[in-house]
Amino acid sequence: MKQEIEFTPVITKRASEAICEQITNMIISGKLNEGDRLPSERELMEKLQRSRPTIREALRMLERNGLIKTIPGSHGAVVAKPSPFFFEKPLENMVTLNQISNAELLEVRGIFEINTVKWAALRRTDSELDKIKNQLDMMLANRDSEFSTFISLDIAFHQAIDTAAHNKLASMFDEVCHILTEKILLEMHSNKNDTEKEEMKNNIIHSHTLIFEAIRDKDVARARENMIIHNRFFSDDLIL
Repeated sequence: MKQEIEFTPVITKRASEAICEQITNMIISGKLNEGDRLPSERELMEKLQRSRPTIREALRMLERNGLIKTIPGSHGAVVAKPSPFFFEKPLENMVTLNQISNAELLEVRGIFEINTVKWAALRRTDSELDKIKNQLDMMLANRDSEFSTFISLDIAFHQAIDTAAHNKLASMFDEVCHILTEKILLEMHSNKNDTEKEEMKNNIIHSHTLIFEAIRDKDVARARENMIIHNRFFSDDLIL
């Protein structure tokens, strides 16, 4: 016997949700781009025929989603720089619910990092190389800092490589993977002693130095190999 399909009543969207969706679609389609200014609240009230509280709620929703930002003292909001927010939250929920394992997350992170370091070695500019070196120097200068501070600098080093790779989509996915693995790393190392944390810092600095030198020399094969070794160290440390 064929199972009966159950339907749920249709609920009309609130006006603020419909406005948020309309502006979101404009941003996704490219009708609105980064830095474009939205009309003022009064103008939106007139164009959309809705009250000020409804307009403000829609704008708050857009800002929470990382799509717009408000600038103090200015009239109206502006479209924000593309953010990895849309990738991060769903993936974070799946990791939390154990639908994605640490091993799976690190495998995907490795795919992006191995390719971004290769592209960085090929495409980096002198100024981008300087930024990568600055992040490495920051890690050296903060070797004795709190572990959480040091890990944040580790993330910044990889983000500098992402920028030099000149692939925005890969950079966004890579950033999300770093955000998630940073949380896992800090949680898993909360009970480790200072000696163990110090050893890990030294290993990170050593591998980062080798990666930087390969990017500096535009040696794609060496950059890729050093990143593979770096990821293997991290994977073993996080999964064990």
